[in-house]
Amino acid sequence: GRTYGKLLVAVDGGGTVKVCDPAGRTVSATASAIRGAVAGLTVRADGSRFATLAADGEVKVWDRAGTELRAWKLPVAPAAAAFTPDGRHLAAGNKDGTAYLLELP
Repeated sequence: GRTYGKLLVAVDGGGTVKVCDPAGRTVSATASAIRGAVAGLTVRADGSRFATLAADGEVKVWDRAGTELRAWKLPVAPAAAAFTPDGRHLAAGNKDGTAYLLELP
């Protein structure tokens, strides 16, 4: 998982994402994000959104309440992803060396 300020977002091996408050040791939201192997997780710098990456090429963006905002099915599994500094796009680097710049809602 990754911690930004007072937010911790973690994904387990079963694909369930948990949004937590580490100071209060509470889980504020959960989401069944991925139905297979987890390839990655990234959080926007302000903590308002996070993205999950699946080994089958599925990329999803969520708000911190665990609501799915957008999903894509990429032809190649992503190896890593990051939100752009302005938070309007998600850059996904794929295992075959290609990259996608995904527009966010």
